[in-house]
Amino acid sequence: MSFSLKHRYISLAWQNLLLALVHFFAAWMSLQFAFIQRNVTPLWLPSGIALALVTLKGRRMLPGIALGTLLAMILTQAPLTFIVGAVVSNVLEASVGAYLLKRIAELRLDLGRIRDVAWLIIFGGFIATALS
Repeated sequence: MSFSLKHRYISLAWQNLLLALVHFFAAWMSLQFAFIQRNVTPLWLPSGIALALVTLKGRRMLPGIALGTLLAMILTQAPLTFIVGAVVSNVLEASVGAYLLKRIAELRLDLGRIRDVAWLIIFGGFIATALS
């Protein structure tokens, strides 16, 4: 393995670790709004973070999302099936949302067009979150 390839993998690992920590902290903040059960909340802040990073950096950020969600759900002491479902749904939400925004809507990241904002609301705000 060449030095540059090794450096790229190490950099990607650090990026995913940082994303996992940010995702975990955002999940912890969201779980503070849980009022019926400890693991169900009306507001899930990590969704926007995950969608933004997968849209910007690609699928290589999905492990960080999975790890951050896993750590947050372990803290809630939820059943294992709920934890696995939460991890899968968070990863699926970000990957499907990013796919729809990039491939179907052909989103421009500067959001300079009204249609870009509309597609972001429709695909990122409604359709991707409905999967979760």
